[in-house]
Amino acid sequence: ATSFVINAYSGTDGKVRFMSVGQVVLEEYSPSMLGNYAGIIPVRKPDLENDVREFLEGIGYIGISNVDVKYDADTGRYCFFEINPRHGRSSYYIRAAGYNLMTEPVIDAVEGVVSDSIRYPEGEGIWASVPKGTLLKYMPKGEIRERAVALIKKYGITRVQDNPRDNDLLR
Repeated sequence: ATSFVINAYSGTDGKVRFMSVGQVVLEEYSPSMLGNYAGIIPVRKPDLENDVREFLEGIGYIGISNVDVKYDADTGRYCFFEINPRHGRSSYYIRAAGYNLMTEPVIDAVEGVVSDSIRYPEGEGIWASVPKGTLLKYMPKGEIRERAVALIKKYGITRVQDNPRDNDLLR
């Protein structure tokens, strides 16, 4: 099954204002980390995006949400596993696409700007929590690997751990 993570922000009026779908290119396999993502690329999946939007708006959800989904190729259906009322560790893949998820609550709750459209990150990139060598060694073969490798060559890897401001000796 193919794994996806969807991060969204639903405004104070219950309408989805932002959504990003990430396709998992590698999952953790150590027993203590099983089920966590180790590499994600942002993708557009209009059918999945629409299902998540309808669900969130249908229950009147407000705030940040993080939804874990798997696609079952045998049935052609998405299976929703959980919704978290927060962005997760792996949500940093949105930064790899050039967008800051925390912009959304500020636009909505602080600035009071309401829009009828949903924003999607438009950039490309790849996020990983593991070193490049590990990612390249264990990513499954196929089209998604080829896309991930091309993104690595073009942009490098976005990693939370690689903040140049953390290199200062005073810090």
